[in-house]
Amino acid sequence: MWTSFTLAVLLVTGQTALAPEAATRLAARRAVAFFPLVGACVGVVLAAVWTLASHLWPGQPFVAAALVLAVDALATGGRPW
Repeated sequence: MWTSFTLAVLLVTGQTALAPEAATRLAARRAVAFFPLVGACVGVVLAAVWTLASHLWPGQPFVAAALVLAVDALATGGRPW
């Protein structure tokens, strides 16, 4: 189960820190079920960045948006989904 989750993180975000050592076909099939969870985790992080930036720079939504886009590019490796 952990191998499937780490494979899902690798596929969605491109982060290799938790890369599984040997992923089987079964683990790859199970990883698809974790895609929404990984996407939700990325979304929560981006929402936290937006909230923090909007409190640090009130009245400056473009600063918060730029920070969110930068964190999103770093978190997902610039993937378009």
